[in-house]
Amino acid sequence: MNRIISFIIIVFTLLSLSCKKEIVDDSKLRFGTGQPGNAEIDAWLQEHYLKPYNIEVLYRWDASELSTTNTLVPPEEKHVIPVMDIIQKSWIDVYNAMGDPEFIKKHSPKQYLLVGSAEYNSSGGLTTGFAEGGTKIAIFRINWFNIENRSLIKRMLKTVHHEYLHILNQKKNYQPEFELISAQEYTSTFAQLSAQQANDLGFVSSYAASAPGEDIAEMVSIMVTEGRQAYEQMLANISNPTAVSKLRAKEALIVDYYKTYWNIDFDKLIEKTQESINGITPLNLHDYIGEQYQYINLDIHDESLWGPMGIQAIRQVRERIKTKDGRQFDYIRLYFSSNKVDKTDVMIRFTAKNQLSSATATYYLKTSFNKETNRIRFSNPTESGSNATLVRNEMDPLLTYLTSQEFKLNFKEGQEPNTQGELIGGLLSATNPDEYAYGMLNDIKMHRVFGHAYPYINLSIYNEGLWSGKALAVVKDLKSKLYADAGQRKFSFIRLNFNPETPNSTALFTRFLLYNELNKYNFTTPNSYRALQTINLETEFDRTNNILTFKQVTTAPNSVYDIIKPGLNQLTDYLTSRKFRISFNEGSTVYTKENSMARLTNIEDANDYIDYPIEPIPMQYMLGEGFYKFQLKDGESEFFGAAKTALERSKADFETKITWEGKGRSLDHYVLNIIDNPQAKRAELFIRFTHIGSVSSATAQVNFTLDFDKTKNTIKLSNPVAVGSTATNIWPGLEPFLNYLSTTTFKTEFTGKITTYNTDKYKASLINVNNASDYFSATIY
Repeated sequence: MNRIISFIIIVFTLLSLSCKKEIVDDSKLRFGTGQPGNAEIDAWLQEHYLKPYNIEVLYRWDASELSTTNTLVPPEEKHVIPVMDIIQKSWIDVYNAMGDPEFIKKHSPKQYLLVGSAEYNSSGGLTTGFAEGGTKIAIFRINWFNIENRSLIKRMLKTVHHEYLHILNQKKNYQPEFELISAQEYTSTFAQLSAQQANDLGFVSSYAASAPGEDIAEMVSIMVTEGRQAYEQMLANISNPTAVSKLRAKEALIVDYYKTYWNIDFDKLIEKTQESINGITPLNLHDYIGEQYQYINLDIHDESLWGPMGIQAIRQVRERIKTKDGRQFDYIRLYFSSNKVDKTDVMIRFTAKNQLSSATATYYLKTSFNKETNRIRFSNPTESGSNATLVRNEMDPLLTYLTSQEFKLNFKEGQEPNTQGELIGGLLSATNPDEYAYGMLNDIKMHRVFGHAYPYINLSIYNEGLWSGKALAVVKDLKSKLYADAGQRKFSFIRLNFNPETPNSTALFTRFLLYNELNKYNFTTPNSYRALQTINLETEFDRTNNILTFKQVTTAPNSVYDIIKPGLNQLTDYLTSRKFRISFNEGSTVYTKENSMARLTNIEDANDYIDYPIEPIPMQYMLGEGFYKFQLKDGESEFFGAAKTALERSKADFETKITWEGKGRSLDHYVLNIIDNPQAKRAELFIRFTHIGSVSSATAQVNFTLDFDKTKNTIKLSNPVAVGSTATNIWPGLEPFLNYLSTTTFKTEFTGKITTYNTDKYKASLINVNNASDYFSATIY
């Protein structure tokens, strides 16, 4: 997700500048009555400003205090106390908390002048505030005040801090070297600079480029009202390193100025101002949406994040999609972009009933968003692509919910941008506080979608690099004990399946095979050496706190289970003796499609964990142990490219080049074994052939040296050697295929999309790494 696209206040640069000219829409001005005097207001101001600080607040209308050439409006009295209360908390109290409780009394302006509107000027801009002679600060636009409008309040406070720095500078001026940092960049045409252009020149705003005094006032006022995080993000978005260096140099001088001249820790000043602002006005999601936060990931499985109408809508959606071919919704994502403010993407992900294939569908909603009032309305949903059309009827309850009311964008109560972990926010009905639809504003965490979008924990038992701590010892033991104590058997894979519809049980499904010399080239009865077994583990999953607990095996004993218990008990004992947390690995999210990884971590020991692929385990991590036999026979294999040519030449040469004991021979098929385990490392090619004119057949064997890099997924066969006289006698017929195998570097993968684990037969391919059209695929055991 993109972070803050531009320093958040830059969007409002032309509206928020002190001592500068701006262009504003007339329709935003609110006119007041300016009634002379108000006892309640006077008493409050005397108590909070006049008596303690000798600061007079001028709110009664006196045209002589202001320009006589522009039309100005008195402040509405209802705003006077709220505005001055905020200024007290976020200016007076903040400075007094820096170590000297009488700082403002010693260094305060003598008057605050409040004006209802902004001051329009002949240039077409407006004035939002000014400081006069070190004794007066004027604040305009009082009638725009709205306690819920965080952006407006920060702009007002920015004016206060900007003008107050001018007063401090009049008492103790900033260092002369400050003016030298950007001496060549100051310009009278600053208003023509965009926010990013100003940043790329080394200024925090376009107005900062007008003069050194305004530059330092902008730096200070922006940093204290927007905060350190936003300032750092602005720097991160500047591509010009020279500009960043200039801003860092200015920042260093500001820190030194406050410490040397005023004995104030500038970072603490920033911190206290932010605390004050956060305590006054709510952190509104609408200030960040489309910039820092582009996604609202709606969790349709957690009804605590929805109001009553929303719950009804998502229940209907879940039921309808389930009825349609057994599909289920995984999540819904609202996508807001600052580049297309009039449109919101609604992207859904749904999973097929076998839970191994998923698809996404996107709808566009016309969007009307008033950032000032924090009101957003959606309308006119339209499909984008065939998937959206496919599930349009199923999505209708949710789309109707989104388009039938006006919303506000809010953080969930207790959440704010700096919240650690999950950050939750979303849509709050503009008219009903009990109606809402919240979701994750950062990436969706694995525990949110575990069991829904991702029901499988695929244990890659032959990739020991994915196991750590006690888990690594366990995977070693389970393999050795199964081989040693269960008649040379090996697991092909182990998979845990957690189904949210049966949350008290997890199915542990495994495929294993008998690996011994008797079955290494079994042509006729491959079922005799492999089997499937499912056992159940009692399970508790606290989704809110992300705690996954396996209790005990609940499967009744049976003959197959009894065979593999020596190895499997190592794993089940490990799983049932600890509690786990489930998460995405770094670099993987709910949106990544390939090579996504997740982690099962012991809550009490972060170094004890199992990493696992979210999609089915890649074939290279099972080939050689869990699977090893390619059945290269008619009906179970296909050849393409050079592989097909080599096979056809071998068949032809068999019939024309081999005469043995006075009889011709015909090639029936091959079996290719890839053996890569602690007991052996080699490739074996078994050849089944028939005597022409006879029903009798024979078998021959050729061995290869095997070089198998599982991490890179490269397989090289070399140095073919005949095993026995039969192979020697038929060698001329084998040469085309042997040469092909020994001169090609392969990679291996499952053939096509795996649609289910619960099958006896799988197909895999050996593919030329230099030519994807050259490969053969076959049933693999």
